[in-house]
Amino acid sequence: MIFIDTSVFANLIEVNGNSQDRASVLEQFDAFVNSGARFVLPITTIVETGNLIFYAGGDPRPAAERLVGALSAAQEVNPPWTVRAVDWDLGFVAALIDGDSTGSSLVDLISDKRMASGDVAILVERDRFRDETAYTDVRVWSLDSQLQAFG
Repeated sequence: MIFIDTSVFANLIEVNGNSQDRASVLEQFDAFVNSGARFVLPITTIVETGNLIFYAGGDPRPAAERLVGALSAAQEVNPPWTVRAVDWDLGFVAALIDGDSTGSSLVDLISDKRMASGDVAILVERDRFRDETAYTDVRVWSLDSQLQAFG
């Protein structure tokens, strides 16, 4: 199971100014699909991508329409990815503050400019998914080297 990070998703749906790696991401996506990989679109990725579209230059409507199309695709019979509910409860917040599986606190990760809160939230989503399902091989696909190190 592969969790899609914002850096990848922005390339998949072509967000203005955030899709410079689009060709290689599409190639890798096809390779994953052909190998039978399954994808999860984290709630954090959806929120961050909407923010990227909002703040990107140019007309945001085409990218916003692609975002909605991608979210709608998760409702299809054979979706390219699933969107899984996650509770942003006190346990989630505690894991976020602790830096989840990074070994560093959120304060240290942000202060040292190693990782932002959205990246840590994706790790929390991934780890909760792993704990709550039978999947043992659950990775994060990211173009961010810091997040990849924990993915």
